Amino acid sequence: MVLRVAVLGDSAMWGQGLAERDRFAHLAATKIAQEMHEDLEVVPGPGSAPARGAARSGSKLKAASADGTADILLPSGGTTRIQNGNRAGFAMTFRSLFTSDAQMQAFLSGQNETPAAALFGENPATFPTVTDQIRDISSRAVGPVHLVLMDGGVNDAEFEEVLDPEGPDINKIDETIERVFGHDLPDVVGLARKAFPEALILVTGYYSALSPLSDRARLKDLFEFLSKKPEWQLALNDGVQDLYGIRDFLNGLGFTKDVDALVEKAIRRSVAAAAHAHHWSRRALGALPSSVRGPGVAFVYPDFRPEHALFAGVHSLVHSGYKPPTLPPPGSHDHRGELGGGVRDHRTSAHVVDDDMLRDRLASIPRLRLLNTYRRLHLLVSETILAAAIPETPASRSDIVTQIAPVLRETDLPSQILAAADELEHGTQLSVALRHLADALGSEIGRIETAMIASFIHPNPAGARRYADRIVTAHRLHENFSLRAALRGLASGNTTGVAISALRQHGVDLSRGLRQLELIAYIDSVALQLTGLEEIPGGLVVASNVFFRRAHLTLGPRLSFDVAIPLGVPEVLRAFDTNADVRLADITTVSITGVGPFGELVLYLNGQELLRAPRAAGKEVHDTVTFRLDVPVRDHRGGHATARDHRSGQGRVRDHRSGQGPVRDHRGELPGASDHRTH
Repeated sequence: MVLRVAVLGDSAMWGQGLAERDRFAHLAATKIAQEMHEDLEVVPGPGSAPARGAARSGSKLKAASADGTADILLPSGGTTRIQNGNRAGFAMTFRSLFTSDAQMQAFLSGQNETPAAALFGENPATFPTVTDQIRDISSRAVGPVHLVLMDGGVNDAEFEEVLDPEGPDINKIDETIERVFGHDLPDVVGLARKAFPEALILVTGYYSALSPLSDRARLKDLFEFLSKKPEWQLALNDGVQDLYGIRDFLNGLGFTKDVDALVEKAIRRSVAAAAHAHHWSRRALGALPSSVRGPGVAFVYPDFRPEHALFAGVHSLVHSGYKPPTLPPPGSHDHRGELGGGVRDHRTSAHVVDDDMLRDRLASIPRLRLLNTYRRLHLLVSETILAAAIPETPASRSDIVTQIAPVLRETDLPSQILAAADELEHGTQLSVALRHLADALGSEIGRIETAMIASFIHPNPAGARRYADRIVTAHRLHENFSLRAALRGLASGNTTGVAISALRQHGVDLSRGLRQLELIAYIDSVALQLTGLEEIPGGLVVASNVFFRRAHLTLGPRLSFDVAIPLGVPEVLRAFDTNADVRLADITTVSITGVGPFGELVLYLNGQELLRAPRAAGKEVHDTVTFRLDVPVRDHRGGHATARDHRSGQGRVRDHRSGQGPVRDHRGELPGASDHRTH
């Protein structure tokens, strides 16, 4: 028998910076096929690395639009005007990928994104989106797909304000996270279900790149380095990529800001944003209708702990190189910029990018050979602008045109540079034309340099093994759900009555079915929602991201969290990753301390609502309110929650695959995989 697998998603699923053999999609699919005693067949992708499936670096779930319009240069030399956004930016930057006007028009209209797959998947770009990957792979599969490995959302979410010390509070940030992971992600999973009706769909999540264990001095060095790279911000603003948080660092950084304070704020917001994305992913996928769940949809949490973060020490699971390698001088290696000669000598420098795909990535970056020329022209144009005394004479304009003429002879220039050059030649105010040219050159420099370091903060080989471990474990749990294993530690007796009583005491609504325990037997996400919070006394207005009430949530002897409650906000949602091996049995109490007056508390475990209770239902001692978990969950109308069914109803993908026996442990590491769990 054959296990046919579709691989869809962004840079993590592609395996940024990793050799084919080290990608977590490859490791997990291989292990699953071995355990099922079946031959593995990965549906080939449309690009130059078909064994990696359809995933690509930088891919979004869906293409985004922006205000205004853009004139797009067609292959024939004509133009077409479309709305600004990801499609316009891609078509202008990578116009040589399109061989005909009809092909580009089909791309711009969203009918076919396949031409974008000609750009090597190591190079970050929005297209093909995960939505289009589904369409393409479904047309390539030679038979029914049995397993889908997919991810998506990190490039769709506007995380740029997460690290800004003067940015919005986490409630505002959560609105975007909720939209992407709570709405867009399940929408795309629904498309995958229609395309692959017989498949188990495993959706992998993300992690916080930073943690309290990240080395502060090294983070400060990183931030100071990024502050000198404004061109990278231009590239990211063009919607080319996100690179797991580089955009966050850049938007959060300013020359006049306190870098030490920024580092601490960056860590807190990075951790919070990752936890909220985790919560909304689980919450949305757990609420999918049965028509989408089909043979099964499961979320895979990578379980990266604080010790696995960037600059966290020897157990870090992410690539830490953020400095581009020095390119060979023009004239060597045919201007391709391939590694060799002096480049490797520079790799001994601290934090210079070094990964297994670096050579292939550099060889495939469009216009890398022009990087040094771009830098020289950008410096010239910037210095001219800064002089603030640009004479509007034919001679001065002609001099600038002469300087850029050698570049304009290139046949693969992006439309942005061509448009700026046209402004220079046809009389647009010189200062305006120069600023447009500086932006176009800066965007190109940023695109190339960030592509060079694309592996930064992505999983390293050890991180990929951890991802693969969790995927294999999720597959085992789905295929061999064991009620006995799920109840371990929850009930001391073996009778049905004892088990039912224990589940009720832990807030489990048995009307949803026992299969729901697959979602909450092992807890890695906790979320607390509070409504009816106290207004600011005396009508005082304060910025909610400045003044906080420090509260504390306790869920038992093993699990507690500090909760920052902004003043003047009537409702908050706070999500946390447990960062520990926690079972449902460990959740013994729900106590909130120091929160002040509130109307209602809602507790979610792995995105599943476990408790909804008014403050009056709790027992209050001093400033602590404690709730019993067996308080009936109530819907928003005040009645018992029976309308929404959280049962997974998963069943098995194919009956003959279930000969694994009961699940004995919820882990199940791959042989030889390093495990850095905190005990």
